Amino acid sequence: MQRLVSAYSLEDHVVVKKWIAGQEKEDVLNRTLINILPSYNEGLPMTILETLARGIPNISTNIAAIPEVIEEGENGILIEPGDIGKLSREIQRLTMDMTLCDQLSNGAIKTIHSDFLLDQTIEKLKTIY
Repeated sequence: MQRLVSAYSLEDHVVVKKWIAGQEKEDVLNRTLINILPSYNEGLPMTILETLARGIPNISTNIAAIPEVIEEGENGILIEPGDIGKLSREIQRLTMDMTLCDQLSNGAIKTIHSDFLLDQTIEKLKTIY
């Protein structure tokens, strides 16, 4: 991935990170405009929940549990795995349209507050057990 970033001279705009924690994680999230996770195989990635909670719009793939959290046009954008053309267009669209970015950001926070706060999750679990 880093090779592609270099090949297109995007080093000043794109950071490819592996596992980060603590203050480094906070610093990265505070500077993040969009979370992009074009995965082929996932469950429900914590990075999506963490970024939505911070109002960071997501672009991710329409696989596994991701579409249960990311609602197209409401709090993020879904693409099909391997659709590099659409991924590229959506990144460009979000970075150029701050109104859309703000709309998705507000939707992200709303999603977390309506479905994923700890108290709500505990109540849901109680009904199951």
